[in-house]
Amino acid sequence: MKVFVDRAGTLFFPPLAGIMGVVAWQLPFVLYGLAIPLALCVIRWVPEPEIIKHKRILPYFKDVFSLIRRVYCLTIFSISSLRHFLQVGFFTYLPIFAINTMGISVAKGGFLFTLYAVGAMLTSSQLGLLAMRFQRINLVILAFAIQGVCLLIVPAVPNMLALIVVMLFFGLANGIISPSHKSLLTQSAPGKLRGGVVSVDRVLQNICKTVSPLIAGFILALSRVEMVFPVLGSIALVWVIGALALNIWGYLQPDKELTPKTAVSP
Repeated sequence: MKVFVDRAGTLFFPPLAGIMGVVAWQLPFVLYGLAIPLALCVIRWVPEPEIIKHKRILPYFKDVFSLIRRVYCLTIFSISSLRHFLQVGFFTYLPIFAINTMGISVAKGGFLFTLYAVGAMLTSSQLGLLAMRFQRINLVILAFAIQGVCLLIVPAVPNMLALIVVMLFFGLANGIISPSHKSLLTQSAPGKLRGGVVSVDRVLQNICKTVSPLIAGFILALSRVEMVFPVLGSIALVWVIGALALNIWGYLQPDKELTPKTAVSP
């Protein structure tokens, strides 16, 4: 549900920003002002959850570290990191490619993200049914393979219609990866350690959000914008091969992941 609502925002705001950008390039930044009434709604209607304070901080960190260094947890962290690494790099340079290389207008460039959102909403809304038939880790591996292929073929797309299909499939894959990762992450740690595990995941994912445009920009400085996408796609497919190998060897099965022997008491 969270991913579905997130992508619903992606469905409306990019095309709206594209239309506003036609009027004046500064105008889309006005949309950030919506954060102010949203903040007021949070203050009014979102209660602060009860927080269990741990008296022994060092043992808590020790237990978290003991958990996150396992192959299963590291793989789950890599799902989030890779998703944002690919997405931020792709979305940063796709408009440049679409507008400057393919001659697509600013308004139509914003429309491309609408197709991504539609795809993500379709699969995220059906993930419960998919997870009943297939293991989530297998769904994630398949979804990253789809995104890798989408990125590889971007430089070869002949027209706007083909780019629309690429964005749709990229979104379909995202609608599988994002909620699957959240489910795998929360189930990989006991309740007492879940806050620490989620925090580590968030730190790693934001590092990747920062690094991705820089690496893609470095590629752009040495080559053309078209080369950014095959490099990102190759990284995704390398991850897919590695995850498949780990899964075949049994490292990505939930029952292989044991909780620390000494969980911290609050």
